[in-house]
Amino acid sequence: MAATPRLRTPGDERCSVPHYYILNQMYDNRRTCRECGKTKPAREFWREAKRCRKCVARATAETRRERTRKWRKAVKKEFGLSLALSERRVGEERAEANRVAKSLTPKSARDTWAKWLAIYGPLAMFGSAVLGCVAAGSQNEYPTWWTSVLALASGLASSGIAGKLSAPRDAVVMDLTNALLKDRLKVVEAELMEYLRFYTTPDWRALRAKVIRREGGICRECGVQIFRKRDVTVDHIKPRSRYPELALDPSNLQVLCRSCNSSKGASVETEQ
Repeated sequence: MAATPRLRTPGDERCSVPHYYILNQMYDNRRTCRECGKTKPAREFWREAKRCRKCVARATAETRRERTRKWRKAVKKEFGLSLALSERRVGEERAEANRVAKSLTPKSARDTWAKWLAIYGPLAMFGSAVLGCVAAGSQNEYPTWWTSVLALASGLASSGIAGKLSAPRDAVVMDLTNALLKDRLKVVEAELMEYLRFYTTPDWRALRAKVIRREGGICRECGVQIFRKRDVTVDHIKPRSRYPELALDPSNLQVLCRSCNSSKGASVETEQ
């Protein structure tokens, strides 16, 4: 019978560095989480963190949920909505409303001057920095320093004047953007209400289950068997927004995975 090899300890003269690290990982490399109170290996912690990774992830998720709740409550209060919209959707609608507001607001001569001054300001400040570097490396530095200071002053003044000139039009654009955004969010809310009314009806749920049984849970686009229930989607071949009469027609329905359904969008496929 072979003898069991003796594990060398840090006090052993023949102990090498790898054996010391093995012992450190076996006995000493464990820490206690300050939040849950459990003693876990060091790999369960982020560097010198006092909380384990699970506790940090839980706290981060709760902070994110609280931020989302506050955002949706503020959006409801500001725009008088009954449904909560995501920050991403409101940002997209705001950008579109701002683009339309700018296209509807005419520009005057002062707006043209503001545009050119806004371009000149950063260029003058960049030139000031370049002249400052030249002055630092040259012997005759006083004229170059004064030129740099004058360029910086002109750049700052141009930026300030550009802001003053564009302020009236910016105020008009902002007011028009808020008005367009409020109207657009009302339309989005109506669309979401109609969406919820349709996809929560018993007729749609029964038809959805029938189509999934008919297709066998296989994506018609990529041919992959969908195992996770949340990835199974029933798609309208001809979009319901364009063909509402075919909303509950079984021949107009197909099973798609969530990825294929997202990439398809509201496009109309050719009938075979």
